Amino acid sequence: MHDLYLVQVKMPEESKGPGDFVKLVATIPPDQAFRPLDRSRCGLVVK
Repeated sequence: MHDLYLVQVKMPEESKGPGDFVKLVATIPPDQAFRPLDRSRCGLVVK
């Protein structure tokens, strides 16, 4: 598993150049970002 990133779109005046569209707001660790498979409600998960 991997971290997830919460980003916010920058205002035009915050951008410093081409491709500079977002700023990092928070990093969410995998244990908080993903539900364990044994607690999944998805019908495609084989239990």
